[in-house]
Parts: sequence; structure tokens; C-alpha cells
Amino acid sequence: MLWFTLGLALLLRRYDDDPPWRTTFLAGAGVVSVVSGQIASWDAAAYRSEDLDPQVARYAFDLGNLSFANGWVSSGAVGICAGLLLLTARELPSWLGWWAMIAGVGSVLGRAFWSHGFAFAPFTLFWLWVGVVSVLLLVGRLADRPRLV
Repeated sequence: MLWFTLGLALLLRRYDDDPPWRTTFLAGAGVVSVVSGQIASWDAAAYRSEDLDPQVARYAFDLGNLSFANGWVSSGAVGICAGLLLLTARELPSWLGWWAMIAGVGSVLGRAFWSHGFAFAPFTLFWLWVGVVSVLLLVGRLADRPRLV
């Protein structure tokens, strides 16, 4: 996620305003997304589980769930910022921008309903978008091609 968001921010920089607030926020949201994933303490709930007090294990598990759900907000910010950039760039596909916006806004709103099953839908949609963008970048559909002069 970190390399994806930083690379995407650098690639989309040419479509941003001056100062580049959307790509800066995109890169920052990617960093926060990774950091919030590192805070998740599900491993602490399972590590030495036979020696761990059940209350401490329950706390670690709950903290992991909350950290995971809080990561949706930063992932949603990645989608929103990238979507805004994709929608304003005439050279890039607008459908990819709308997909990012819907997944991003849905992920942010899904955080309010994180304990319900339907809250995973926009987050899943976001990760599908990440996969599609990654494939498009790998095959050269979103990268600028060198111009022969």
C-alpha cells in the first residue's frame, strides 16, 4: 500500500494544482493507512495465548478490529484524492476516477458502520480498484509514453 500510494501520487503529480495539495494528501493518507495497519494487534491476541489473560487478549483483539476499521478512513482518503485527480485529468479515464470516488467515500462512510457486514463492500471495492490500477500501470495504460520527436 505504501509503495502504491507514493508511486501513484508521483505519477498523478503532473495533473495536480500548484501547490500539489491532492497528491500530497494522497501520499500522506497512504502512509497513515500503513501505520494504522501496523497498530492492529490481532497477533498480540494470539501470541502466547495459553499464558495470556483472557481480558488482555480480548482487549488486543478489539484494538486490532478498531485499528483495521480506522484504516478504512485513510484508504478512503486515498480513493477520494486519486479520484479527484483522475476526474480532472482529461488524458486519464474518468470511469477510473468515479470508481475511486465511490470506493473512497464508501470506505469513509463505512467506518461509521464497521460492525455490519455491508461495511466491507466499499472497502472491497477500493481494493479491486487498487488491483485494476496496478494492472493498468503494469501494462502501460496509465503511464505516459515517451514522445518521439
